[in-house]
Amino acid sequence: MQLDPNLETKRQRQYYTQTAAAYDQMHNAETGEHALALKYILGFCRQYGLHRVLDVGCGTGVAVRTMLGNGIEAKGIEPVEALVQIGREKRGLDPSEILVGSAESLPFPDRSFDAVTEFAILHHIKEPAPAVREMIRVARHAIFLSDENRFGRGSLAWRLIKYFWWKTGVFPLGFWLMTKGKGYNFTEGDGVSYSYSVFDSVRELQAWADTIFFIPLKKTDGPKWAHPLFSSSHVLLCAIRHPEATAP
Repeated sequence: MQLDPNLETKRQRQYYTQTAAAYDQMHNAETGEHALALKYILGFCRQYGLHRVLDVGCGTGVAVRTMLGNGIEAKGIEPVEALVQIGREKRGLDPSEILVGSAESLPFPDRSFDAVTEFAILHHIKEPAPAVREMIRVARHAIFLSDENRFGRGSLAWRLIKYFWWKTGVFPLGFWLMTKGKGYNFTEGDGVSYSYSVFDSVRELQAWADTIFFIPLKKTDGPKWAHPLFSSSHVLLCAIRHPEATAP
């Protein structure tokens, strides 16, 4: 019998559909590391003159509503229709401001946004690279990833082992063994999740951006000589492409 290759994605979307009514309470985006990331992003939008922003995997539209309130022309896209509906009904977002759609196939022209953001969605995607490439395609000047960092968790020895596995290309096998052949984790608080670090996406972004820098969002005990790679479990990756680099 052939297994459904999209089974994990379906399970994740079913989880968010079933928990949609409690989503804002369970995943409070108004506090914690992602709220801090949004504050940084708003500052960068002012600094770099970023006026049109897309939030990928926007949930019920907390970040979209905050950006709109700060004078930014923001849109959100979310694959779970139940969450989009809450964003429209509870947050008063217009259908043109929050849409149903997939991170791996964004329904927008190339370079149609000044910046693209994501808050904790890439660790829910089995293969994040296609989603990051789509973000690159529609962005003109900036991409902001606020997400997990597997290398900032566990003992120092365990962090170094994970990093070694990652650098040698055997991490997927190690994670498959750790999850007893599932290749993902499932919790009542977060649904389906995979092992991800924003550092996984550096290679794709380096080819596009002029500048990449990292802001630790949640500090954990770790060596200072490799901060925030080994010392922060949540990191904001900022990829900036200067205006002259995007001129026609």
